[in-house]
Amino acid sequence: MRRGRLRLPRRTLAISAFADLDLDLREAEIATRRVTVHVYALFGNVDVYIPEGIDVEVGGLIVFGRRRDWGRDTARAAEPALRVRAHGLFGTVDV
Repeated sequence: MRRGRLRLPRRTLAISAFADLDLDLREAEIATRRVTVHVYALFGNVDVYIPEGIDVEVGGLIVFGRRRDWGRDTARAAEPALRVRAHGLFGTVDV
């Protein structure tokens, strides 16, 4: 599990292979106005936790698995944008 103070660069990569991964971004510092997190799940599950009030766009392709977005649409235009690109095979990605 990765959580706590971390600084997100413009592009971030998270990979889960044959395991589960919890990526907690609720205390992360966003370096730029637009950050892309690429998530790869291979025979595993990835849970991405994002703070409320951040504009989040979730996309990508999961084969023999699923991608779910559990958030509420309450983003503000002045906040930084975060894109989550989920790619997987036999895995689940929850944002």
